[in-house]
Amino acid sequence: KKAKNNSNNVCIENILHRGSLSDDRARTEHQTEEKIQLLDEIGFEWKIVDEREGDQWGQRYKELVRYVQKFGHARVPSHFSINQRLGRWVSAQRVSYKKFQNGDLSFKMTEKRIQLLNDIGCDWNCNYVWGERYEELVSYVKEVGNARVPSKF
Repeated sequence: KKAKNNSNNVCIENILHRGSLSDDRARTEHQTEEKIQLLDEIGFEWKIVDEREGDQWGQRYKELVRYVQKFGHARVPSHFSINQRLGRWVSAQRVSYKKFQNGDLSFKMTEKRIQLLNDIGCDWNCNYVWGERYEELVSYVKEVGNARVPSKF
């Protein structure tokens, strides 16, 4: 996106990196509704993927979609041995969701992300230990072919 500055076109990223808007982007929750509305009206992008880091959220989401396709549910165990990153990420999404529901916007959860996770059947309330362990066993059986889990698994 380009922003006009007198007769020169200035890249919005240059403005952000100089700091005139970077604080607004970093602290969305502290902005007045008026400032948010003004920035929204000019098409301000609140979340820009840093190509150097890649879109880690999107990558984990795609992994979760593949998990759902394979196992038929989105209840990834937090200690999923086949993909530990995915298990930790799903647990983190549940924490972020709960914080978001309580008005804490510091965990980068958004309505769009919630909708994407809901669309694939994300279970936000996995507070039961037995059910989680059972799902781990089901995943293990599908992957290994038996329920003889080693004691140090």
